[in-house]
Amino acid sequence: MSVLYFDNNATTCPLDEVVEAMTPFWKDTYGNPSSRHSPGYHAKQAVEDSRRAIAELIGSRPEEVVFTSGATEAANLAIKGVTESTSKTTSKHVIVAATEHPAVIEPCAHLEQQGYDITRLPIGRHGILDVRDLIGAVRDNTVLACVMWVNNETGVVNPIAEIASALKERKVLFFCDATQGIGKIPISVSELGIDLLALSGHKFHGPKGVGALYVRRGVEIVPLLHGGGQEGGIRSGTLNVPAIVGLGEASRRAKETMTAYRRKVRELRDYIETELLKIPDSHLNGHPSERIHNVTNIRFEGVNAEALITSLKPIVISNGSACSSGKDSPSHVLSAMGLSDEEARCSVRISLSHLNTRSEVGRLVKEIHSKIQQLRELHESWA
Repeated sequence: MSVLYFDNNATTCPLDEVVEAMTPFWKDTYGNPSSRHSPGYHAKQAVEDSRRAIAELIGSRPEEVVFTSGATEAANLAIKGVTESTSKTTSKHVIVAATEHPAVIEPCAHLEQQGYDITRLPIGRHGILDVRDLIGAVRDNTVLACVMWVNNETGVVNPIAEIASALKERKVLFFCDATQGIGKIPISVSELGIDLLALSGHKFHGPKGVGALYVRRGVEIVPLLHGGGQEGGIRSGTLNVPAIVGLGEASRRAKETMTAYRRKVRELRDYIETELLKIPDSHLNGHPSERIHNVTNIRFEGVNAEALITSLKPIVISNGSACSSGKDSPSHVLSAMGLSDEEARCSVRISLSHLNTRSEVGRLVKEIHSKIQQLRELHESWA
């Protein structure tokens, strides 16, 4: 029986066009883009074509795009690189929202161990950052604020334009993890005034193991890796040309199809929510409207999420961030939103892509209705 996949916030299936674009660079066009000969030139040309495609997708200059191994490296490079480069000599202060991805939270925790002051901003019941809390947290020695665009567990969208404007006015650099927004919603870093932005290819039908960091021109950043000085000295190491080509192709496809696919996926998501919220004692986690179109996070009282996920096989959904899988603790995102441990453990995430169909969604809804009834009856029999 084939898998029905609804965990697209964890990873997406690479498009056929992406795989086709990458294929020649595994064997035929395998030159090192730093080499000064014909094979190297053709590889470098492909890299720069991809850099331009990504720049067009996010509204930046091509030279502001730095290739990385993914969003985790991009986030570490942004957070550690900027804080180390700043000229402020007093104790440095960084602001981070409580619901950020571990790839952002953990680098900030590392800085705290090094003597930095870290403020973790609280989040309201709906999961959206209050800009007033952000403004109130800014100090004279604040060097960076980290707020994600789209939450990976709930799909909640933060007021990025307001955040960017407030931080610019106060001369605080703004790092935005846009991993779950890239390729799904229009993004223009130049219009908004974002200073640093992270993205990852496998979140929008590109390959795994490649991403990028946007670094606004003029922002100083100390590299994490030292070596050959690739990527303008910001990120040394031989470039992963096939993956970069795939990332570029995914960016082109996303730019071309974003609007049409957004409408289709939203209709599927809304149908899922309408049907699943008919189940007694079910509740939506997150803001009812300020969310991206492909995600829903729902809790079913009295139903353990792990048990539900296991019972649904071969239908695939999740109970939170793939980067937190295997951990027994409840979701830090849902906990920050005020949910109890029990409520968090009863919550599941369903995340779609344009590859999902109405037929698949119909089967998902039917199976969840059935499994929840079975699990609740089983729970009552053991109570």
